[in-house]
Amino acid sequence: MTKFLMMVLMSMIGWAAKPTQVVVSQLAPCSGTAGVLMFVPLSIVPTGTTGAMVCVQLDAASFVLDKSINPPVLRIAAQSSINFVNGEIPQGLVDGVNTAFSLVHAPGATLDLYRNGVHLQVGQDYTVSGTSITFLAGAIPLQGDTLVCNYRY
Repeated sequence: MTKFLMMVLMSMIGWAAKPTQVVVSQLAPCSGTAGVLMFVPLSIVPTGTTGAMVCVQLDAASFVLDKSINPPVLRIAAQSSINFVNGEIPQGLVDGVNTAFSLVHAPGATLDLYRNGVHLQVGQDYTVSGTSITFLAGAIPLQGDTLVCNYRY
């Protein structure tokens, strides 16, 4: 979300060539809440107008002020990388009785789990907690079934 807001802000200012920085002198602070930077790009304030302007909200933890160059810039703080796993076979005995399986990594918000090529539904066919997958009644893999999953972590 923060990267999206930053890209919207930069596109309004016209800096598509520099997607990781915003020149501070091009921004004017707005009122905001604690821990959040609020800015409106000066380049979109119509000349000679007064009144309230809509501000772009930036999460203060996601940006750092770099004063090592002139003019200072806001840079996107180091983001943890997103890793992808495709084609992982969950570990566990596929025997029609076992409901507990495990993954190498804990998936983020997305886990695509397939049994014999059919996409299974979280909450309906299985639950996930950390690296553990628990199959629900009626969806327990039978002997000979193939389980495969894709996810981000």
